[in-house]
Amino acid sequence: MGGIFFFVIIVLPYLLLTGGVLVIYLVKRKRALGFLLVFLVCFPVALATLGWLASPTKPSKTDIIGRYEIDRSRYPGKQADWQNATYTLEIRDTHVIVRDARTKKIWSSSIVWFVEPEYRWNITDTGKRHHLIAEGPAIYREPFGYYYVFHSPLYGDVFFKKK
Repeated sequence: MGGIFFFVIIVLPYLLLTGGVLVIYLVKRKRALGFLLVFLVCFPVALATLGWLASPTKPSKTDIIGRYEIDRSRYPGKQADWQNATYTLEIRDTHVIVRDARTKKIWSSSIVWFVEPEYRWNITDTGKRHHLIAEGPAIYREPFGYYYVFHSPLYGDVFFKKK
C-alpha cells in the first residue's frame, strides 16, 4: 500500500512535470527550460547519492570477525591508552575472546550469530565472564564504519573498533 501511495503522490507527478518541461523545451528551445530540465533530472540522482553516502554501514559476518582494540578517539587520554595496552578483543566464528594483560588471562565465551536484519552476535555462555563482556555487545553503525560498545562495571562504556 505504501509503495502505491508514494508512486501516485510523488513519482507520477514528478515524471509528468519533467515530461512536460521536456516537451516545452523541445518546442520553444528556451535556455531557462533547459536548466530546469537538467535540475529536474539531476536532483533525484543527487538525493539518492547523498542518501547512500549518509546511510550506515551494514557489516557482514566476515567484516565483523577479527581483532578489535580500544577506540581511543572516543575518550582520548591516559585511561584509554592504558585500556588499549591491557585489553584486546577477538571475535571468531564461534567464540569471543578477551585477552587481559593485567591478569594475564584469556577469557573465551561462546557466541551465536543472528542474520536479520544484519549480522549480529550475542554471548550464549551463562557462566562467569570477563567484566568487559559481562553484558552483550551494542553495535553502532556509521556511514563509513562501525564500532562496538560494551558496558563494564569497572570502566563504564568501553568502545572497540576493528584493527
